Amino acid sequence: MLFTGETGNQYGYQDEWIDLQTYGYCGEGQAGDQELVRGNWAIADRSPDIHLFKILKDGFVEYVHQMFYADHFYKQGVDKLGKERDLVIFKLRKYRSEHLQEALAAKRRGLGQT
Repeated sequence: MLFTGETGNQYGYQDEWIDLQTYGYCGEGQAGDQELVRGNWAIADRSPDIHLFKILKDGFVEYVHQMFYADHFYKQGVDKLGKERDLVIFKLRKYRSEHLQEALAAKRRGLGQT
């Protein structure tokens, strides 16, 4: 399960929809450069079994969609201390059964397998 919401902005997270099917999910780590380790590695490893939830202002959560890891990239951002850093941004796509082969291929790429 992954959680997103506006409260993440104060910690340097920058989650947003890239297009109608793809969500840019910022990796974990509030200070310093983010790397593809621990929880960030698990996002690629658990694909396509990723469920995205949005934290609402009233404290409730809303189910968004089942997602799968499609790719990731790095971009510049600011950490919770106001310092420049590299962010890992995961491209998570909405999952449908016809995406199974694409999801498994992306998982292999993300884990460095061919």
